[in-house]
Amino acid sequence: MVRIFPNPFRSAKNIANFCLTIGAVLALNTLLSFHNIWPTPWIRLRPEISAEAMAMILLVGLLSAKGLAQRRNVHYILTAVLVVLIVGRYIDVTAPALYGRPINLYWDAQHVPRVAAMLIEDAGTTVLIFTGLCAALGLIVLVWSSSKLISLLSSCGKPSQRWLTVTAILCLVFYAAGMLSNSIKFERAFSIPISLMYVRQAIFSYQAGNIDWVKETSTSKLADDVGYVELDERDFYLMFLESYGTTVFQNPTYFAHIRPGLEQLSQVAEKYGWYTATGIYQAPTFGGASWLSHATLMTGHWISTNTHYHKLLTTNSKTLARWFQNSGYRATALLPGLKRQWPEGKFYGYDKVWNAKDLSYPGPLFGWWEIPDQYSLAYFYHNEGAIDLRAPLFSFFATITSHMPFHPLPPIEQDWSSLLSSEPYPNVEKVMKGNGVLYGQDLQTSYSQAIIYDIQLVSDLLRLTSHQNPLVIALGDHQPPAMISGENAPWTVPVHIFSQDQTTLDRFNSAGFISGLIPNNRTLGRLDELHQLILKTANAKKQTSSYQN
Repeated sequence: MVRIFPNPFRSAKNIANFCLTIGAVLALNTLLSFHNIWPTPWIRLRPEISAEAMAMILLVGLLSAKGLAQRRNVHYILTAVLVVLIVGRYIDVTAPALYGRPINLYWDAQHVPRVAAMLIEDAGTTVLIFTGLCAALGLIVLVWSSSKLISLLSSCGKPSQRWLTVTAILCLVFYAAGMLSNSIKFERAFSIPISLMYVRQAIFSYQAGNIDWVKETSTSKLADDVGYVELDERDFYLMFLESYGTTVFQNPTYFAHIRPGLEQLSQVAEKYGWYTATGIYQAPTFGGASWLSHATLMTGHWISTNTHYHKLLTTNSKTLARWFQNSGYRATALLPGLKRQWPEGKFYGYDKVWNAKDLSYPGPLFGWWEIPDQYSLAYFYHNEGAIDLRAPLFSFFATITSHMPFHPLPPIEQDWSSLLSSEPYPNVEKVMKGNGVLYGQDLQTSYSQAIIYDIQLVSDLLRLTSHQNPLVIALGDHQPPAMISGENAPWTVPVHIFSQDQTTLDRFNSAGFISGLIPNNRTLGRLDELHQLILKTANAKKQTSSYQN
């Protein structure tokens, strides 16, 4: 046994090598088992064993025994593998903490250029260059450190090498036993393997290229014996409030901030003869990817991935816009954040899509999204809603002012006519000075103020359209990122219904909505189910047979 497991403490040199090796092992394990400090991009250590670290030690030991580990090409490969594992670990534990969901490299990587452009706009080129240089330096340090760790493990000497190999084998055996047995809990001492993250990414990529169907939900059929409530050709406004999640009600701090705005909205509604009802629904996305919620509600399909979204666009699924359009409505979309070609508009069936260019905004640019929601609504209403002799209007509006990073925040103009002048927001220097204070606030405060802004926007819409008796639905698209919504926040959003006809709200109330603007904690269903409820309630044109998406 002595020959197989030499004593590593027989000499001072052996002792030094052994101590150095133990340090390398601990460093390697730490780099592959760290956790995130929520809700920041920083990391913290946890006393866990990394299965990949043990596998790496075993691999280096086996290669060293064959004299291969010291070869330059083998060393480079081992270093690259270690770097990939460390980066994967960081992505796997940090993305959910900041974003609220696991990362999907296939789809999320496609948004990197736009995110980078937004950061340049928001932080400035100098800051971004400095950040990029720091990231590059960090990567260089990571590669160098990984190379040194591999060198230490491969040159630690036979006594240490043999002990490490046996230890790694035992750890992997214990891990496997824990994973295969319900009674043995050895796996609890180990961190979640990084390789699982890469397996998920491979599955995402495979699905993106091979899923050729959109799964229909149980809500994709609408029978015609449901007791319809007619809209009688009243306008219908569907407003998606960016990042408006149930955290604003569930988090006491947020609720304290927005409650005055909700009370003001309630007062406006009462003054102009509106009835209100509120419910909670589950969204198919979290922290971003608003288009998934849009598609889910518009089609009645549960669109929870970009794969399903892109496949949906190849189908002939009937959308809310087309249902109303077939009943004589003019179907429109107000998308002030849209700065590129949008072929999806043909799929949804809009008669007109008002994008950033169409809005002809002459005022100061407010951050990456540039155009304030209030101006967008004012311009849209002037050119569409305020026209007397026209077809009834179906309007889809996706707000952007409450989008991350929630600043700079435009002021609320009381005089809407000034918004349509040649110089909206004339006191822009004063506004931007005020936003200088906002930049110094934490994200939570900035988020609350941005949500209050869009709540005020709903008040303005109720005031503007009170003489037209439309149906207005204002809802969130998703929760804000996890750094704002909190750990383990539900994927739920508030849905507010506004109507001057109480009978119109009875359908929603019968589905679990409650009067007022403050919901209870009950989730009424998913957004694809809300699609059905809207058609039941609005019934732009009663069908003589069941409908199929």
